[in-house]
Amino acid sequence: MRLKTIIIVIVVILLLVAIKVFYLTEKKEQMPKGSGGKPQTANVTGFLVTEQILDNKIFSSGTIRANEEVSLHPEVSGKLVSIHFKEGNFVNQGALLAKINDADLQAQLRRLGFQLKLAKEKSERLQGLLAIQGISQQEYDEGANQLHLITSDIDYTKAQIAKTEIRAPFSGKIGLRKVSAGAYVTNATEIATLQQTSSLKVDFTIPEKYSDIIRNGDAIQFTVDNSNQKFFAKVFAIEPKIDAETRNLMVRALCSQSHPDIYPGAFARIELVATKNKAR
Repeated sequence: MRLKTIIIVIVVILLLVAIKVFYLTEKKEQMPKGSGGKPQTANVTGFLVTEQILDNKIFSSGTIRANEEVSLHPEVSGKLVSIHFKEGNFVNQGALLAKINDADLQAQLRRLGFQLKLAKEKSERLQGLLAIQGISQQEYDEGANQLHLITSDIDYTKAQIAKTEIRAPFSGKIGLRKVSAGAYVTNATEIATLQQTSSLKVDFTIPEKYSDIIRNGDAIQFTVDNSNQKFFAKVFAIEPKIDAETRNLMVRALCSQSHPDIYPGAFARIELVATKNKAR
């Protein structure tokens, strides 16, 4: 019985020794070579914080507009007798663009011219008779008033003739012609459009939460679909109210130089640098 107990004790001791040897060998294999038992170092990333100026950037979309734009319509109805512009060309302010038939007004003007000549001669005779007291002051005044009435009729007729002429209200590039000579036109008929593109406007909106940080003079940069170039403009006008439906504020910027790649009506992607706030 004693011998059996001794054998069991020896077997247990051998098992413990075997387990110890096995685990110590496994841990040594897992240890990195060359560590030598020295503590390992860890990589640390550091950031240096400094005070700087931050920009409030707002992104939006907008529309390019000509500096001045007008749809040309006649003031009076009549037959269009001539067109004096070439489509897509530059025209100067005051240039005659189209003419409506004014034959009846010209005839009336000539008749008034003859009446004016007779009225002047009559007024001169009446003035001579008045000097020698051949007529009364009332008769002379009636003759003078007749002269003034004819002069007023001439001015009115000339004004009506001017309405038959469609002239450029400003210098710019004229668009495509919508009518031909010989057509009957009214004040609802569009002859063409006129665009002044020496400078361009950019209209865009921003959310109302930014309304307190945008100011006149803020710089914007924008791009259009047909060009990779970045263009620059400055805010010069802000709508004094927020749109009740969209809750956006309308802003207008001016691009002082024209670019051949930008057309009025084009879609623009806006990047606005609003008034700068100092970082805290």
